[in-house]
Amino acid sequence: MKRSFDVATSDDSERQRQTLDYVLAEANQAKQKREQVPKVSITEARHGESHFEIASSRETTRLLFISQDTSLLNQSTQSLDGYLNMRDVFDEVHIVILQRGRAARNPVLRVADNVWMYVVAAPSGLSLLQEAKKAIVQQLEFAEGFRADLIVARDPLESGLVALWASKKYNRPSQLHIIDDYTNSQFLKKFYYPRLTRHLYRYVIKRFTSIRTSTDVLRESVSKQVPEGTNVETLPRFHNFAALTHYDTGFNIKNKYTQFSFIILYIGNLYHGCRAFQAMDASRDVMRSPKVGLVIVGDGEARGELQKRATLLGIPTQIVFEKSVEDISSYLKTADVLVVPDIDPLSDEVALQGAAAGIPLVLARTQQRTDLFTHEVSALFYENADTMSLTVAIKRVLNDLSARTELSQNARQVIDEKLHEDPLAYRLQYRESVEAALFTEDSEETKA
Repeated sequence: MKRSFDVATSDDSERQRQTLDYVLAEANQAKQKREQVPKVSITEARHGESHFEIASSRETTRLLFISQDTSLLNQSTQSLDGYLNMRDVFDEVHIVILQRGRAARNPVLRVADNVWMYVVAAPSGLSLLQEAKKAIVQQLEFAEGFRADLIVARDPLESGLVALWASKKYNRPSQLHIIDDYTNSQFLKKFYYPRLTRHLYRYVIKRFTSIRTSTDVLRESVSKQVPEGTNVETLPRFHNFAALTHYDTGFNIKNKYTQFSFIILYIGNLYHGCRAFQAMDASRDVMRSPKVGLVIVGDGEARGELQKRATLLGIPTQIVFEKSVEDISSYLKTADVLVVPDIDPLSDEVALQGAAAGIPLVLARTQQRTDLFTHEVSALFYENADTMSLTVAIKRVLNDLSARTELSQNARQVIDEKLHEDPLAYRLQYRESVEAALFTEDSEETKA
């Protein structure tokens, strides 16, 4: 017998809840039929090991994301990181988008079978917080309670404050994602009150027990500023090296800098303490020839000092600074050598991208890199503090065409054999990293 529904006597929130459950029923059935998915970490892949895990069965987890990233409104590119589509990762997703300005014509959007989006707009920060709270109450409160099991803030300011409020009001665990490096002075300059903004960031961050960062460097920085016991991890990252390996270059860097017949490439953040200074000093000797140039791609607070140093070295016309590049893949594929003197996680990523592109690599020696590359086979290593050995390595690549060819081919082979990343395994790792907040909250309650 079918159950009747009387609009006059029934709570509309109950009807909405039933509708959501019905829509998700088929998705849950399909989920139970999924095949076993191979799961391998980056570290395991680097060592060529093969490990498999079966995705464990679990109840549906309903997530509420709060974000100021308006690019999520583009229904063709609803991705948290450029690769990851939320509908493929989580069972049920609700997204509150905060934006300053006029109210949206369609504030509630169903963008997939299991994804709903709520657009909140207001002219100022304080009113935006109030409107976000109202929207959450109106859209996610049902007769049986609050819909979401876990609340995730995608940035520490307005989103973080709203998430903390919702977490307390509904007694739900929460997690904070820190995508931008709020400790960077260049990032803070876009705010009217940079110093106050930094204090607000720290205030909010300290109130989350589960935090995810976009980079390992940011994770280390955040870990030093939060209470002991806070779970701080780096979000899994998908390395789409296959696309770079087979990338069709848009242009040749030699056509852009026709004055150079040999180009040394450096990519990195130009902060005080970066090793772009070492790259310049080591390249000085080979730049006695006007046909050799050094292209430095990056920006930061030390950019002015680096430009002054180029003048002091007497080679200002042979060192080119580019703040940003849209087609960095073409630079990697058409320059003659990539020098990676830095040893932070970003530089590790640059080295891997260079290997996939097939550019000869000259790398500062680290344990992680020596595990992956072989000296004089797939890369040339030099000791970190030894500028002279870096000069020797650059000269060898410059003067030995056969060595360049061998390094290029072998580096690309390393990527093909050791760094294949399965998108399905990546999605599982991402989901587990986010849902770990559920267990973090449980452990906190146990301690209490």
